[in-house]
Amino acid sequence: MAAPSPFPLKIRQQAELVHGVHTEVLLAEFRDRLLVLVTQLGKIGNLLQCTLSECAKVPNFMDELLGNADTEACSRLVPLPVFTVSTDQQELQQLFATQLAEKVAAQRPQEQRPLLVSITLRTATVPSRDLLQRVEAMLVACL
Repeated sequence: MAAPSPFPLKIRQQAELVHGVHTEVLLAEFRDRLLVLVTQLGKIGNLLQCTLSECAKVPNFMDELLGNADTEACSRLVPLPVFTVSTDQQELQQLFATQLAEKVAAQRPQEQRPLLVSITLRTATVPSRDLLQRVEAMLVACL
């Protein structure tokens, strides 16, 4: 008799204080997609889906926003809003989600599953370089 197959869902989670705010990153691996939750409120927020597209050199928008316009990244992922609530930070969240998707693509170059990203930051939190780097480090630990 064959052993039962393992449940197809793998979940890994990391949490730490970022600028005094409890910040969690959760990675759930489904058979057909990856789900990354980034939350400072313990809730699921705007959902963006990043899918693979052709690789092309584009400016690294997060660096451009933060004043380092001379850097480039290979963007193979395009954010597609799935469920979003209009906020004043919606574009920043899309850029943040794209940067996280780039990190997944860099760590797992053979990954073909779409990536659903949910970002729920405190209203006063503007995604900074430090926040992005620390969230990326937690995401890499989950990968």
